[in-house]
Amino acid sequence: MKLIIRTFDYSFIADKVILKKIKKLTLSDSIYCSGMQYELHKISKKKTKPKVKIICCYAKGNLIGWGLCSKERINKEQVDWFFNKKPALSNSWVFQVYVEPYMRRKGIGKKIFHHAIKKVIKNNNIYVAPHDIPSNSFFDSFQIKNKVIKI
Repeated sequence: MKLIIRTFDYSFIADKVILKKIKKLTLSDSIYCSGMQYELHKISKKKTKPKVKIICCYAKGNLIGWGLCSKERINKEQVDWFFNKKPALSNSWVFQVYVEPYMRRKGIGKKIFHHAIKKVIKNNNIYVAPHDIPSNSFFDSFQIKNKVIKI
């Protein structure tokens, strides 16, 4: 299957059809049921927009997955206390990914993640928050474990 992966600045898609499509794609459009929906909501309400990149993955012209990369200031004390982790950078990339359920386990999430590393995150640390056993295994599978920090 041929995939097309594109990266967009959040500020470019904030009022566009692409943003509506990625919101619709995610399992729940409620900010209370989806971490990615919550992040998009939080970003849209900020007066000064953080550095946010949206990575869209298409197959046969259909959006089948997307990634959210946001460069955020991580509060060291909060992370140490709440997550028991010590961030290496005060401004770090937080990464989240979503793939349509019927397209999972085909390497699409991995391709989105590798694209994020190559085009957006580069040599910075990546903070991820696995929410279940499959997502935990997904992030464990990467060879760059010293860069991927689970919170």
